[in-house]
Formats: sequence, structure tokens, C-alpha cells
Amino acid sequence: MAALEEEFTLSSIVLSAGPEGLLGVEQSDETDQFLVTDSGRTVILYKVSDHKPLGSWSVKQGQIITCPAVCNFQTREYIVVHDNKVLRIWNNEDVNLDKVFKATLSAEVYRILSVQGTEPLVLFKEGAVRGLEALLADPQQKIETVISDEEVIKFSWAKISKSKHSRNCAFCIFLGTHVMPRFVNWETPQGCGLGFQNSEQSRRILRRRKIEVSLQPEVPPSKQLLSTIMEDSEKHIEVEVRKFLALKQTPDFHTVIGDTVTGLLERCKAEPSFYPRNCLMQLIQTHVLSYSLCPDLMEIALIKKDVQLLQLCLQQFPDIPESVTCACLKTFLSIGDDSLQETDVSMESVFDYSNSVHDEKMEEQTEILQNGFNPEEDKCSNCDQELNKKSQDETKESTSCPVVPKRAALLNAILHSAYSETFLLPHLKDIPAQHITLFLKYLYFLYLKCSENATMTLPGIHPPTLNQIMDWICLLLDANFTVVVMMPEAKRLLINLYKLVKSQISVYSELTRLQVSFREGYQTIKSRKE
Repeated sequence: MAALEEEFTLSSIVLSAGPEGLLGVEQSDETDQFLVTDSGRTVILYKVSDHKPLGSWSVKQGQIITCPAVCNFQTREYIVVHDNKVLRIWNNEDVNLDKVFKATLSAEVYRILSVQGTEPLVLFKEGAVRGLEALLADPQQKIETVISDEEVIKFSWAKISKSKHSRNCAFCIFLGTHVMPRFVNWETPQGCGLGFQNSEQSRRILRRRKIEVSLQPEVPPSKQLLSTIMEDSEKHIEVEVRKFLALKQTPDFHTVIGDTVTGLLERCKAEPSFYPRNCLMQLIQTHVLSYSLCPDLMEIALIKKDVQLLQLCLQQFPDIPESVTCACLKTFLSIGDDSLQETDVSMESVFDYSNSVHDEKMEEQTEILQNGFNPEEDKCSNCDQELNKKSQDETKESTSCPVVPKRAALLNAILHSAYSETFLLPHLKDIPAQHITLFLKYLYFLYLKCSENATMTLPGIHPPTLNQIMDWICLLLDANFTVVVMMPEAKRLLINLYKLVKSQISVYSELTRLQVSFREGYQTIKSRKE
């Protein structure tokens, strides 16, 4: 045993202690053994005479010990409180604190007071005290407020005083400005809910409790996650989802992800203020979801006008109905530019628009289209006259992007989406004419950008293709031509689109002529060889 005059520093062994140092040092059931609790997650049992630790226990990452560990001298077990309300009980044989006995209390604990010969007392921050066994019998029992709102407990201690006929527990609470003494008659059930129990009876109760805990099967992470999403805060759910996704995938991974999204969406419907968008984004990016697996996801995102999540769904889901695709298109076209500026959307399909107005050749694009078509050959004289009247401002309008880059990124997601023309056309008729006109202007702009180079492609990582651009122009005109043609502001656009179609017909005719010439030449060469 260490002599009184020997000097030994316990705190030097707690290398992981936080910035506030040690939380407490308490006597164990052995004379030269102490429980050292740091201000973070760890409790160490240290033997002074051997100058070495005998055991170490830690709570999980994200949890924090808020009350120093103490020893229950009646049962030779240890008690600690983490996160203010969660009480844990274990002994030297236990390894993982997460698997030992746990009780969640209804009020925050200030300190556990434990002295030889008695059961521990639990002192709550509001000044109330409970005996450990009485508290464990009903962990969620109501805890009364003893001190006023202005008072804060600064220090507490407890001791046992014995007499011929009784045994009393006395403890004091220091409130900073004064001392509040409390006395408990240990042999009566009154006062602080304490009652006498002999040491052997306490041991039997705790042994039975430990057996019950050990027999309980370990809850799989997937079930823990499903339980978390039904009651915890959005921030905590996000942390738990991230932790689950970091685990090694199990055979039921797809099912768990689907059940998790379903659970989150059900809670969204029940609680309008609950919308864990970050969690939903993480789950969509697992690439295991589809529209048919969670149809409510895009419905809720449309209600929330969450264009970032809608864009991600369009990129990830292969089975989105045409009605939902059109609903997304309506949202993308109607949302204000100011709202878009505050939104974080994927921009990988959008090239740099800063150089949209290029040189003179580009400025003349609406008059002299490339790919071998010259508007002078066009027999629509009225169209030529209209085009020749355009001003310099109108030229810039036709050669610069009519939408902001973030809206362009959202519209590109629509262009990449799968659809059936038969089912899509009826829904396109429900889009307002001014939005149809805006979309057509954007598509025409993309066509002009494609026509700048011989490959007829757009720059960028995943831009729309020429076929997608032309298909959507045809779809929009088929569904809305009679409405758009009546809009004065759409007149020039329609003329430009007419010229575009004429240019495509001319290119096709030239290619057909070249094909015939090559075929005739091939046949001539072949016949000469024969």
C-alpha cells in the first residue's frame, strides 16, 4: 500500500483527458484502488501500489461522461452517468460499456454520492436525491425541484453516522452562497425515497439484472437506425445514417435503406416541420433506391421545392413517371433566380456561359447557319425579312443563355431523363406558355452552341446531346404550338426554330445526296474490277 508520505500523480496516466482535465477521482472497493474519470469518455481503474491501471472503460463516440464514476461498496460494482441522464452499472468483468446495464433517467444528474456501508445516493441538478435502488425500480419517476432557478450546486458530500438504534445518512449541498444540509433516516422509507436493503439482497438484485442484460440479444445497427429515425432530432439522425453507411454492407443493405427512407418520409408526413434533407441526400447517393421504391420522396421534395434533391432523383432514378418529370420541369422553370442562388445544385452538365457571345461569326448565327445551309436559299421571304430587321440587342439575346447557370443545370437533368413520348405529351400541355417559351429559348441556345463545332457537341462533363435537344424542341412544339404561336414575344423564337428545322432538312438532303454519289461510285468501281 502506498504510504502517506509517498507522492504519486494519478492524472498523468489519463493521456486522453480533455481540455478541462479530470472529472473526478473516487475510492474503489479496495484501499489502494481508485476510479479516475476524465472529462471526455473514459474511466480508468488504477492501483496505486503497483503504479499501473487495472482496467479501462469508454462510452461510445459522440457520448460524454458527465458525472464521475463511483463504486457501489455493497455490490462492488461501478456506476457512471453519461450525457447527463444515462446511468451505467458494470464490474471488472465487463469490457464494453455499451453492453452493460443502462437506465435512462427523467432528470439530469449532478453527482452520485457513495460511501462505505450504504447504497449510493443520486443527487440531481435540481437538488432532489434518490437512493440508487429506489431510482432503478422506476428510472422515469418524476424528480422534484428542490432548489430555486437562481441556485446552482457547486459541491456536495455525504457521510454515515451510526447510533445504537439507527443509522443516518447525512449530506450537504453547497450552492455557492450557502450550504443546504439534508439528513436521511436510513431505517425508514421516508426522506428522499431511501430504504434499507442489506448487502446480500442488493447483490442478488444486481446479479439478476446483469443476467437479464447479458441474455438480451445485441440490437443490429439496422434496427438501431430504424428506431432512431422515428424519434430523434434531424441532426442526430444524420449522424446515425452516416455511421450506418460507413459500416460494411450486409445482405439486407438494400432493404434497410428502403425501410429507412420510408420511415423518414412517414415522419415527414406526420410532422410537417420535420424534413431531414441531408439524410435523404445521403441515402439517394447509395444508388440502391428507385422511384417505385419510395414514390413519396419526390412528392415531398416537390412540395418543399427542393430542387437540389429533385435534380439528384432525376439523375439517379431510372423509373420516374412522365407526370413527375413534368412536375419537376414546372418547378425548375417557375422558381425565382434569387431562390436558385441560395441552392446548391450539381453544375457538372453546364459549361462556362461567360463567353456565350463570341465573335462576328456567332453574332451572324441566326442569319447564316452552319452545316451547309444558307438562309438566302430559303424560299420563306417573309421569314428572311423578319430576321433582317433584328437589332443588335436581339442578336445578343439569341446568342447568350436565356437562363442562369443553376437553372440550366436543372433543365439539363430534365433533358437527360427517360420518357415515353405518348405519356409525356399530355403533361407538357399543362405547363404555362411563358415557361414553355423560356425552355424553347434555352434549347435553341444549346443548338446554336452545338453548331459552333464540327462534332455538334457541347462542352462539359455530362452535357445534353444534340438528339436530346432536338427531341425536346419537337415535343414542346407538338404539345404547345397553338398556344405559343399566339404569343407576340415568341414570334422571333418560332422564326428562328423554323430556320433551324430548314437547316436540318438541308443537311439531311446533302447527306442523302452524298450517300447516293458514294453508292454509284462504289458500284462503278466494282463493275470495272469484274
